[in-house]
Amino acid sequence: MHTSVAFLQETHFCTTAPPTLRDRRFPTVFFDHNPDSKSRGTAILFASNIPFEMTDIYRAGDGRCLFVKGGIAGSTYTFANLYLPNTDQHVRLAKALRILEDFAEGTLVLGGDLNVALNPVEDSSSNYHRTPHRHLRRIQRSLTALRLVDTWRAMNPSARDYTYYSSVHNTYTRLDYFFVPQYVLPLVRTSEIQAITWSDHAPIVMTMSSPLLRPREGTWQLNTSLLADPLLRADVTDAIQTFFADHQTAEVPQPTIWEAHKAVIRGKLISWASRKRRALQAETEDLLSEIRKIELEHHTSRDADTYTRLLQARTRLTNVLNPRLQRAILQTKCFFALHEDKPGRLLARLLKKQRTRAYVPTIRTRDGSETPHPARIAKSFREYYSTLYHSAEAPDRVPISLLDEYLKTRIPYCLSEIQRAPLREPMTQEEITAAVKSQKNGKAPGPDGLPALYYKRFGAALSPSFAATLNSLLEDHTLHPHTQAATIVVLPKAGKDPKLCSSYRPISLLKSDLKIFATVLARRLRAVISLLVQKDQVGFVPAREARDGTTRTLNAIHCSRQRGVPMILLSTDAEKAFDRVSWHFLFATLHAMHLPPEFISWVAALYSSPNARVRVNGILSDTFQIRNGIRQGCPLSPLLFALSLEPFLESVRRNEAITGITGHNGTHKVSAYADDLLFYVTKPVASLPEIVEEFRTYGTLSNLKLNMDKSEVLNINVPGEAERVLRRMHPFVWCSSKMRYLGC
Repeated sequence: MHTSVAFLQETHFCTTAPPTLRDRRFPTVFFDHNPDSKSRGTAILFASNIPFEMTDIYRAGDGRCLFVKGGIAGSTYTFANLYLPNTDQHVRLAKALRILEDFAEGTLVLGGDLNVALNPVEDSSSNYHRTPHRHLRRIQRSLTALRLVDTWRAMNPSARDYTYYSSVHNTYTRLDYFFVPQYVLPLVRTSEIQAITWSDHAPIVMTMSSPLLRPREGTWQLNTSLLADPLLRADVTDAIQTFFADHQTAEVPQPTIWEAHKAVIRGKLISWASRKRRALQAETEDLLSEIRKIELEHHTSRDADTYTRLLQARTRLTNVLNPRLQRAILQTKCFFALHEDKPGRLLARLLKKQRTRAYVPTIRTRDGSETPHPARIAKSFREYYSTLYHSAEAPDRVPISLLDEYLKTRIPYCLSEIQRAPLREPMTQEEITAAVKSQKNGKAPGPDGLPALYYKRFGAALSPSFAATLNSLLEDHTLHPHTQAATIVVLPKAGKDPKLCSSYRPISLLKSDLKIFATVLARRLRAVISLLVQKDQVGFVPAREARDGTTRTLNAIHCSRQRGVPMILLSTDAEKAFDRVSWHFLFATLHAMHLPPEFISWVAALYSSPNARVRVNGILSDTFQIRNGIRQGCPLSPLLFALSLEPFLESVRRNEAITGITGHNGTHKVSAYADDLLFYVTKPVASLPEIVEEFRTYGTLSNLKLNMDKSEVLNINVPGEAERVLRRMHPFVWCSSKMRYLGC
């Protein structure tokens, strides 16, 4: 009988029991299913100096899997053991994992003999295994669905070792594994393969620390259901007014006072939440006891009045539990679940899908190795973004004369004094109130945990002090560093390699007050941005839409074919365009466009000392400073990017060596939606080098980086010989018959 053993002594687990286990004087619990069966069975053995209190056990009828659940020192463990057959391992594994998913609780440890090398190239001395590749892919999908990680491979990413030797084939293979969920992997200290002794398989020894030592940092977030309580709202309003009244004449800078008030209010909200949680728990327990008492009474009486009282008690319990259900529904944004027969299970499935989309199973580190370790994944993202947000040249490295000379001839319009006046007016409470009302509910808050709903509920008490704080920024004050802190969450880009940090889009979760401030600035800027940015930039400019760019492109194609004018379309790809914007170039552009110094000072306050932490798989990285880039997730960022890109677009418009398609209202050379640029090139042999040179000059000053090998070209009607010349000259991607632009 094949025996696979897991034993716990301090924090050790092993797939095959070593002989030394028999010498240890520890209480043991042994489970052996179907020992008389002709098929090789499976077993689990625990040896622990701390009692294991078993609560449940599952045995498979064919003796190939055994699951045990229980508690050790107050922590819940599920130990699962599998022994897969020699064929159809993917089918048996998927079936066993479906059962295990419903059975498991607490810390899961899955071990056993899978009878297959998961990666034949690395786990077999012959670099080959007879299992079809499609079966291996299905096995990996089954393991990934439960976020299960091979602990030995995680601890030894580049090593080669084996657990079984076949004398018939003269090959070594790694068939025995330990798996733990990805979020448990930080608890694993070591995982090693030992020598083959009394069994034909080598034991794998894994050492873990207590699950109480997870490297997850708790973050507080306001439970918005608390704000429905009028007593709480009155108490918080009084606390806000008292706090600002007590500090009205303080010598502390106004931005520091504003940031300090959030700590005070956060403490009060936590106190209210704790009291309500205890009261809710007590009320729930009382209702459950009452319901059980009435049920027992109804068992014997079968009285209609008793049944009515039972229904009323159940209704009261439902009303008590409804807020918790509504919050779960809000998390999934799945409001229809209220009408489902089993909303709890439905919500669980939706939350699982949501977590899967945000889950990063493995990442490639700087040295080229791959790691599934959550802490190392977070560290890799931090290193990547720290480098990215420090990529711009220092201001003194770019000569002021060169920058002034470039902008002097490439600013199509400058604001007049009348147009500048509204931008320099002091911030008003009315503007702040309007910006607060425009914030969407249900959005993830920043690091302070206060969502937009907090500012909506207490806007009357907060607006005067917030307006004073923002206006104080014109007196050489800066925002407190905590106000400028952000949490960066990463979202995967479709069609990109999920193992690369660059394949994820960084979204900055800003604090709600910072977003309100940015919204006020964005509203002021939108009133004049259509004057500063020409019509071929259609992204995020009022009264312009993406379809303006696609319509212009279709008209250009039609005009080129109708007139017989040779033309190609060039769609350029800028690497992390928003994240690489040079602040030095951005503010020089704002000055060149004659934006008032007051407005520029407010914008500069947003970028005085920003810092961020990356959150991935529920783990927060260390803090790092930001030195360039505009944050994706900030309402002002798209407008600032459009202004910073306008000198480049104007340079293309004025460059006579770059030829475009002539229309009724002028020559069309380029269409832009934020950083998505599409060029209409009618003399490509002469124009393409000029476009590349314009990108080079602009990139030197603004830190923009063009991906030549990811930019695409679509030939509309350029002759074959000219196309072959262009293909040799430029390393663009040439599309065969179509390209995608703005989703079309």
